[in-house]
Amino acid sequence: MKNSFRNTKILVIGGLIVGLLTIVLVIFTVIRNGNHDDTAADLSASPSPPGMAEENAADTVLPADSLTSTVLVIFVDQSEHTITFYDPNTDTAFLLTYTDSTSIKNKYGKIMTAAQLLTGDIADLYYSADATQLYQLQLSDDYWEYDGVVSPDINTDKNILNINDINYRCSNEVIIVSNDSIYSLADLYTIDKVNIRGVGERVYVMDVINGHGALSFINEDEYVGGSLYLNEDFAGQITQDMTVYLPEGTYDVTITNGDLSGSKTVTIDRYGTTVFDASEYSAPIYDTGIVDFSIFPEGADLYIDDTYEFFQTNLSLTYGEHIVEVSLGGYVTWTGTIEVSKDHSSIQISLAEGTAVTDDGQVIDTTGDTVETTPTAVPSEATDTGEDSTSDDTVTEPEDSSSDSSDDETQNSSDDSDSSDSDGNSDDSGTDTTADTDSSTTAKGVVIKWYASASVLIDDIYVGTTDSNGELTVDIAYGPHTIYLMINTVYGTYNIEVTSETTILSFPTSITADGLYSD
Repeated sequence: MKNSFRNTKILVIGGLIVGLLTIVLVIFTVIRNGNHDDTAADLSASPSPPGMAEENAADTVLPADSLTSTVLVIFVDQSEHTITFYDPNTDTAFLLTYTDSTSIKNKYGKIMTAAQLLTGDIADLYYSADATQLYQLQLSDDYWEYDGVVSPDINTDKNILNINDINYRCSNEVIIVSNDSIYSLADLYTIDKVNIRGVGERVYVMDVINGHGALSFINEDEYVGGSLYLNEDFAGQITQDMTVYLPEGTYDVTITNGDLSGSKTVTIDRYGTTVFDASEYSAPIYDTGIVDFSIFPEGADLYIDDTYEFFQTNLSLTYGEHIVEVSLGGYVTWTGTIEVSKDHSSIQISLAEGTAVTDDGQVIDTTGDTVETTPTAVPSEATDTGEDSTSDDTVTEPEDSSSDSSDDETQNSSDDSDSSDSDGNSDDSGTDTTADTDSSTTAKGVVIKWYASASVLIDDIYVGTTDSNGELTVDIAYGPHTIYLMINTVYGTYNIEVTSETTILSFPTSITADGLYSD
């Protein structure tokens, strides 16, 4: 009985609790709904910041006459609240004003500010019929894009861009964007790396992410025909007024041509020109002169500064001293130093015949018998008349060896004088008679007359060259002598007798059929 009463009591209390909870729930629901309506009303009345539309809010109500088009963003002026657009379909640019109520969204429908727009963005617009007011902008979600395209394949004749075997319309109205600046398709180079965007079958914009610049060479004359290396890789042959287009970046540039070379690091800037001055790596500049050698006999070898020279005329030698050697079997080797200091000069060298010089410096005749050593003749100076090479008026010759002959005669005279002293026939006063003895055995100031610029040898010893009048004054010992005259390849040999009355030795100037001067 007690249990039955207790169960009944529990049921009654439970029912009361359930009823109270139901009433509280109904009241809470009513209050909550009322507060939500008030909050919604307050939010709808809140203003939006300029150029910003509330996410998930209803799109701007557009006037019935509003215009629409797909265009490119060119420039945003935040201070004036204007945006410049370019319409590739009409090839026109126009400017619209945006306000606080203008709706600007990205391609996913999320709100964004005008400041977040970039040059080259493709956008769908709704704007006023008078093309002044921007109502709504949303970045297009209908465009395609290719990133990092190198050397885009563009057929400018057909206005076609081919990517992955797909052709797109690519006319001159395509915008080229580089560092937020606008360029034309003509400014795009084949080595540029670009991002390409378009809508449908039409290319709208190419964004240059790695452009090109120019490497220009100046003062490269000495390197024309040589080689160009970029980062140690061969890049081609160097030509006159050469300009090379390269992707922007840093390069090690090397130019070579024979023994010449130069290298430096350069930076190629986008759409800039870097100048490489090759004169910084040119050979030292030396003045040079043309030297014509006339050598007798023909067939002799000519060495200049220890280098064999095959040609004996029109040799180009740098200004300064040069060691010259002329040799031929059966003749005395001629060695001397010449100085080149003029534009043009002529040099005549004659080898004494019938003798040769051994390795130890002894002079031997052609039979191999050793004879007295004769000093090697050396040129005294190089001269130049500045005249045509056919003129032989001025030449460089070995030093005058007549002094050697004179010294020999002086020595002989001294010997005679000494002998006289031993016989007791010398002057008791002790007066030196050497000068008198020289005068009695040598003809002083004898004039040799022949052709101008002729080499003269007396008894196989070179004594000098006739002047422009064909004269040479020498001192010759009394007695018989052999006179050898030579000019170019024409020569003559004469046997003469010098006496105390000899003052002029005039030689014939007629030419025989063999080309030699007759005796």
